[in-house]
Amino acid sequence: DRNYIHPPLAKEIMAVFIKFYGDNSVGWRLGSLIMGMIMIVFMYLFGIAMFKNRFGAILCAGLLTIEFLHITQCRIATLDIYIAAFILLGYYFAYLYFELPPKKDLDDEKPGNLAQNIFRWFHANKYVILSGIFFGMALSVKLSALGGVGGIFLYVIYRFRKDEKHFPWKKLEI
Repeated sequence: DRNYIHPPLAKEIMAVFIKFYGDNSVGWRLGSLIMGMIMIVFMYLFGIAMFKNRFGAILCAGLLTIEFLHITQCRIATLDIYIAAFILLGYYFAYLYFELPPKKDLDDEKPGNLAQNIFRWFHANKYVILSGIFFGMALSVKLSALGGVGGIFLYVIYRFRKDEKHFPWKKLEI
């Protein structure tokens, strides 16, 4: 008997833990706990990227660690911690894409074979690709993730209009 109210990604992740740890409270909740710990680690990394020092990073991760809703969501078997973790990861990689200095333009490099060109393109755009993957994963958990994904969508439009260095298809003549 399947429940089709929400997309299945988080339920499938929970099912993996239930398969390995049994149909009990540990199996139900272990995935939520692991996602909560992943959030703390990436909040630390986000703090390093934003503040460029350990104090800011420890403050970010520490505040998330003692935040009561985060503690509660890590202890219960709901889909919301999965949405929060995937949206945080999406925002982290989007931040890296926009804030790190851009790589050399691919047009300046010698052309290689098709595999080399594809590899160079993926390497140059890895953060935006990872961001898109994690936002897609958030939407694959629950459609209410659209709020978090919509926020980054508006920011991307603002940034592309403001700064064309991250707008690679602007060069295309259509």
